Amino acid sequence: MYRMFVPRSHGGMELDLPKGLRVIVELAKIDGSLGWTAMIASASALIASLLNIRTYDQVYESGPDVILDGSSHPGGTAQPVPGGWRVSGRWPFASGSQQTEWMVGFGTMTKDGKPLPGHAGEDGPPLVRGFILPASEWQIEDTWHVAGLKGSGSHHIAIADRIVPESNFFDTESRAVRTSAAWASHLPECLMRAPGGIWPDS
Repeated sequence: MYRMFVPRSHGGMELDLPKGLRVIVELAKIDGSLGWTAMIASASALIASLLNIRTYDQVYESGPDVILDGSSHPGGTAQPVPGGWRVSGRWPFASGSQQTEWMVGFGTMTKDGKPLPGHAGEDGPPLVRGFILPASEWQIEDTWHVAGLKGSGSHHIAIADRIVPESNFFDTESRAVRTSAAWASHLPECLMRAPGGIWPDS
């Protein structure tokens, strides 16, 4: 299941999106939490495709069955320091956090305490980027006490003053990143074939 959307170049099955979704639907029929965490853990391979190729290779260096979870909420901030960015924050709804090997978070990029402008310029929203770190470097807070989807383990996760290398960051908004040859070289074909995918001209 975890290798469904991982490209063949890294040992994965490289399923197209409709086939992968059918697998997730069948798992969700068994249990809602199972379907939800299966979707998060497998589809995160598509997010991993945005990484620097060296970091991407590191994520899959032991094989394609990598569990990668996190939170898309921009709950952190990043300040430039020698060697990368100093990141602190707290992120909600990190489904699958107790079983994952790598975690993803998103944060507002800052300099001298002020948010950096985003891709729309000074008048637009601030620059928000994602980053990835091994799960061992995150703190999981016991916050998921619910009546439904209890098994998803969607706890809060947190980091305090962690230096994250620039190579561990990725951008979901920049057209230059989305269309770069380096990024395309390890993007699973399933994403390129997905209707309404993020490639603007394909």
